[in-house]
Parts: sequence; structure tokens; C-alpha cells
Amino acid sequence: MDAPAYFADSTNSIVIKNGSPYRLEYLLGLLNSKLFQWRFRLTSSNNNVGTNELESMPFCKINFDDLADKAQHTRMVSLVEQMLAAKPQLARAQSDKDKDFYTNRCDGLDRQIDALVYDLYALTPAEIKIVEGVAK
Repeated sequence: MDAPAYFADSTNSIVIKNGSPYRLEYLLGLLNSKLFQWRFRLTSSNNNVGTNELESMPFCKINFDDLADKAQHTRMVSLVEQMLAAKPQLARAQSDKDKDFYTNRCDGLDRQIDALVYDLYALTPAEIKIVEGVAK
């Protein structure tokens, strides 16, 4: 069975090796977080992320023998799965009420993913303000 793959408007792809305890959703959560987007903006000269940039990213490693670490991985996977389910619902929403509901749902999931990423990387409140563009 081939590994699942996600592609954007480029040739970059991410594949999880057979036997890896990591889930693609974990990596998707990291890559789409405010922290990683901030990092990409610092190091990229355009809006495409190159393979060299992906290879240089400090992906937070999970110690799957540590219950707290494993729980963070599981939490990220759950949040991303919820986001992947909510986005198509938002795209198909017909009424303003449904659009508002799914927009708020996605925004809330984004905030939870960002908070989890900040926790994974042990960012301080001051560092979070820099990433979020609050600090000058």
C-alpha cells in the first residue's frame, strides 16, 4: 500500500516512512501553524517553500515512550483531522449561518493548533507576540 501524500501547487511532497510512529496530520499541523509560516517568511524569498527549506525546519521530535509527548502528537492529529473535516463543510456551506459556524470552527481549530505548536516549542509569551506580529 502506498503512503498517503498531500500535494500543493508545487512538486514538494511529504511521505511518512513505513513503521514511523508519526502521522502526516502532525506534520501538517506544524507546517500550517503561525510559527512555521513566520519562519518561512523569514527565510524564503518567495511564497513557495523549497525542499531545502523543509529540510532545514526544526521539526519537533516526539518521544513516543513519553506519555505527555505522545499525547501532544495525538492532540495535534485530532485537531488537524477536525480541520480537514471542517474545511470542506465551510466550502459547501450555503447559508450565512453555516458559513459563520464553519469559519468560527476553523478559526478556533487554528488557534488550538497554534497554541499546541507554541507549547511543543516552549515559546515564551514574548516570543509568541513576535510570531503573531504583536511585538514590533
